[in-house]
Amino acid sequence: MDNEKLIKDTKIRAVKDTLRQCICKWSDTGKLVTYDDLLNVLGFKEPLSLEQAKQMYSSLSNDSRITKNLNNL
Repeated sequence: MDNEKLIKDTKIRAVKDTLRQCICKWSDTGKLVTYDDLLNVLGFKEPLSLEQAKQMYSSLSNDSRITKNLNNL
């Protein structure tokens, strides 16, 4: 397995694990963020590139539309 694919797979797994823990919500609706929601909002389709996977992971912390539900941490 090449290094780029390993990094991409790790980022995607981290996003899915974070969302599975139910700690991310949309700030406007309060609904839980799903993996498919995030794909749609960012305009991505699978298979993701490495850059898309990085951007997806980064959006969980840096996108103002997403808030963390600290009660579940």
